[in-house]
Amino acid sequence: YAMQQELSATILREILGRVSTAMTMPPRPRVPRDPRAYRLVLEGQDFLERSRAARMVGDEAGGRLAGDSAYRAANDALAIDPNDPGALLLIAQLVRNGWTSALAGQNLTSQQRAANAITYVDRALSDDPNDPAALTALGDYYRRFQWRWAEAETLFRKALMLSPSFIEAHWSFAYMLGTIGRAVEGLRHAQIVFKLDPESLWHRIALPRLLCVVGDRGNMFRRYDIELSATPGNIFLIKEIYTVHLCDGDAFALDRLAARVRTLHAGAKLPEAAARLLERITAAAAALRGDSAAYVAAIDADVRAYDDAASATNQASHGRLSVDLLFLCGLEYAWAGQTDKSLALLTEGWGAISDGIASADRATWAAVAWQAVGNTMFGYGAWGW
Repeated sequence: YAMQQELSATILREILGRVSTAMTMPPRPRVPRDPRAYRLVLEGQDFLERSRAARMVGDEAGGRLAGDSAYRAANDALAIDPNDPGALLLIAQLVRNGWTSALAGQNLTSQQRAANAITYVDRALSDDPNDPAALTALGDYYRRFQWRWAEAETLFRKALMLSPSFIEAHWSFAYMLGTIGRAVEGLRHAQIVFKLDPESLWHRIALPRLLCVVGDRGNMFRRYDIELSATPGNIFLIKEIYTVHLCDGDAFALDRLAARVRTLHAGAKLPEAAARLLERITAAAAALRGDSAAYVAAIDADVRAYDDAASATNQASHGRLSVDLLFLCGLEYAWAGQTDKSLALLTEGWGAISDGIASADRATWAAVAWQAVGNTMFGYGAWGW
C-alpha cells in the first residue's frame, strides 16, 4: 500500500508539473475546512513566522521553541482533520528546514529534508490538486532542489491563475525567474510581493535582491538601507548586505556598513551576534586591504564548526539552509585569497545539492552557469536557493 501511495503521488506530481495552465480543469467546489483545524493552522503559521524572525536575529533557541509550537499546532489540526492542507503544508516547511528541536537533531542533508517534506505536499495535492499553496510548494521544491524550471513555472502559473494575489507563488516565482536569466520578469513579481506584504522582511527582501540582478544597484542599496534602519539587529540582513559589498571587493563599503550598524544602535551595547558579525566585517575589510590572517582564521573556525559532529545537526542558521553556508564561506575564502580552500568548499556544497538533478538537461545547466556568473558579478550569493 505504501508503494502504491508513493507511485500515485509521483504520477500526480508529474502530471501537475507538465500539463499547461490552458488545460487546467475548473477547480471543483472546495470542501469547507473544519474551523477548529483552521484556527490551529493559523496559530501554527504565526509560530512559524516567529521561528523565522527569531533565527534572523540570531536567536536559534527561540527559533526552535517557536518551531516546536508550530509543529504541535499542525499535528493538533491533523488530529481533527487528517487531510487539512494548511496543516500538511505547515509541517512540510518545518521538516524541510529542520525547524523543531526534534527535526534539528536529525543528521540529514538539505536534499534529504526536502525529500521528506515533499511527502506532505503530495498528501495535500492528493486531496486537492488545485490548492494554490500546495501547487506553489511543489513548484518551490522543483526550483530549489531539482532545477526543473519548466515544471516549476507551470505550477506557479497555475497557482496564480487560481489565486492571483497568492504571495508565496509570486515570491518563489520571482526568485526562479532571477535564477534563469529572466530577472526583469522576476522583478515584477518581487514588486507585487512588496505591495501585498509590506510587513514581512522575509518577503520584502526579494525586492532588493531582484533589483541587484537587473543591475539597478542604486535602488538596491537604498532599499537595503531602509530595511537596515528599520531592523538594525537583523543578523540575516546585515550578513546579506555584507556579502554584496564583499563580492564587490569594496573595503570602504564594508567600513561604512559596520559604522552604520553601530550608529543605528545609538550607542547601546550591540547584541552578541551582531557584535561578532561586525568583527567579521572588519576582518573582511582588512583582508581586502591585504591583511587576511584574522579573516581566514574566522572562516576556518566556521568551517570546522560546520564539519564538527556536534554541529552537523544544525541544518539551518539565520534563515539560510546549511548548503548556503558552504557557499558563503566559499565566497569569503575566495576574497581572502584562499583559492584552494574556496574551490574545495564550493565543491562540497555542489555535491550536497547535486543529488536528484543528475538528469538535468542542457538548458538547466546553462541556467546554473548563468547564476554562477551572477554570483560573482552581482554578489547574488546563494539567495536563489
